[in-house]
Amino acid sequence: QVSGGLGSLNSQVPALTSGINQLYTGSSQVSGGLGTLNGQVPTLTNGVGQLTNGASQVAGGVNQLNASVPTLVSGVNQLADGTGQINDKSDTLKSGSSQLEDGDKKFAKTLTSSARKVNGITLTGDTAKMFAAPTKTAQKHYSYVPNYGHALAPYVLSLALYVGALVFNFAYPIRKVSRADGTATQWFLSKVAIGGAVALGTAVLEATLMMATGLKVDNIGLFYLTAILFSFTSMYLIMFLSMAFDNPGRFVAMVGLMLQLGGAGGTFPMEITNQFYNAIHPFLPMTYSIMNFRNALTGGIADSTVNLGFMVLIAFTIGSLLLLWGTMILLQRHHLMGISQLDDNQKLQAVEK
Repeated sequence: QVSGGLGSLNSQVPALTSGINQLYTGSSQVSGGLGTLNGQVPTLTNGVGQLTNGASQVAGGVNQLNASVPTLVSGVNQLADGTGQINDKSDTLKSGSSQLEDGDKKFAKTLTSSARKVNGITLTGDTAKMFAAPTKTAQKHYSYVPNYGHALAPYVLSLALYVGALVFNFAYPIRKVSRADGTATQWFLSKVAIGGAVALGTAVLEATLMMATGLKVDNIGLFYLTAILFSFTSMYLIMFLSMAFDNPGRFVAMVGLMLQLGGAGGTFPMEITNQFYNAIHPFLPMTYSIMNFRNALTGGIADSTVNLGFMVLIAFTIGSLLLLWGTMILLQRHHLMGISQLDDNQKLQAVEK
């Protein structure tokens, strides 16, 4: 039996040997696989890191998405509201489209009818003239100034009246009195009467001579009234300055003349004059005499503007008379009646012996 068992064992030795060889081969493959696995461990580690970063980015994106959800919801709500408004206005839009269609049809019909009428017109010379010049210009003059002399006349008329009053007060001894026992009011009335007579005569003479020598006047009554009123204004204003300040007052009157030459707007429009003259322009009596003279000669100025000019000249005249009267009262109170530098001026002009 032992011998038989050994025989059987011997017979299995080749199979055992083959199994051992297979086991050795498998062990070698396992060892190689473990080496390959060890070589891939860094790659696996890197992949795990990338997976971690990707997971973080995904988490951040999810957070941003969650934060944007209210804005998205608001936009969706606005879109829903806009859609509702469009639905509400759809009937109006449909009605407007129908009206537009009806208007197009009416326009086409009218255009066709008009084209037929135009084609039916027979072209003649008068028709051609009508199409060439369908309108005619009508020109209407609100005022007419024939030449430069007439345009400058208001300025020269005012200047002459003022210079006339100035020359009179340079020659007339305004502070002299005829009665030493008279009152200041009597003295005032005597001077005002003489000055007024001279001013009236000067204005009437100037206006008459100017019309006689060819000056064309649109409104003669307004022309004489302006001349007389401005002559009174100039006379009493200069009389006040001469009475109050004597020779220095006459000098101030001359300065007033210079200011009015530039600031009254008699030669050039005030828009091209410097700022100083524009500032004093409304306060000069010659400004208003020139304006009223212009209206008297050529018209075209509003009645309200002319009335304003008269009111300003009257205010200057009354103001000058009141100041003159007050000055003469003060002079009499201080016993300065009859004392004037004008007498010394006349002595200085005497012929030397």
